[in-house]
Amino acid sequence: MGHTKLFNDVTDRRVLDKLIPVGSPHHIQMSQLVIDVINLVPDDDIDLLSSTSESNFADFTGIDCTEVMTQIIRQGKTGEWAVSYLLIVFYQAYGAIDVKSNAWRFMSSYLKVIFMITARHDKHFAKIDKLGVRVRMALRPSDPQRSILDQLIRIHDQCDSLSSCLSYIRQYETSVKQEEATGKTANQYLASKIGQIRLAYEVAIDNKAFIGKTYTENTKRVKSAQTVTKTVVHINDEPLQRIVFGTK
Repeated sequence: MGHTKLFNDVTDRRVLDKLIPVGSPHHIQMSQLVIDVINLVPDDDIDLLSSTSESNFADFTGIDCTEVMTQIIRQGKTGEWAVSYLLIVFYQAYGAIDVKSNAWRFMSSYLKVIFMITARHDKHFAKIDKLGVRVRMALRPSDPQRSILDQLIRIHDQCDSLSSCLSYIRQYETSVKQEEATGKTANQYLASKIGQIRLAYEVAIDNKAFIGKTYTENTKRVKSAQTVTKTVVHINDEPLQRIVFGTK
């Protein structure tokens, strides 16, 4: 792992303020929750946030979770406050933070990935919102992404480090992709969603540089001939953008 044990108090604070921006709901308490969840499961390859506050282990006491979620959605902050949103819905689903909980042990690793991507200060930061969406969607009743979350929890339960999890996530993605391609299971595009998570882990573990999309002249001509119509709809209180491409 190319950039382990490179974090310090200054870096930690800057990253935390980016993940839990000043002015976001319960900023100080949520920041401490991030620290405590990351520290919940040690990883010998990574040295993050080793010092906690003088207070006892943080919890969600005093946080009106429903009100915070309403505030996040109403203000259109599902991206900017993605980590707060993620932790709140996860707490609602799995209860108090507990080192014996496989779900919270998974979240400890998931937040490590989020933290390490944020510390890069590059365009990979856009992945943070997607990582939050993947879990939030999986926690909805009957959402097919539930299987992804359940499998991730199982993978993290049997691995003792982020790097050892990655190979299993790759195998899982390959298996789902093959099942969707052969028609063994209905194609619900789960492989592509697993791929988003796998790529985020690769960025954190393998220190992948950001590579933007490149376009040929033919691609540019096609794009210039298209019209794009964007609308926003709310489904189960989650703002979703619908994009329709047409030809001029």
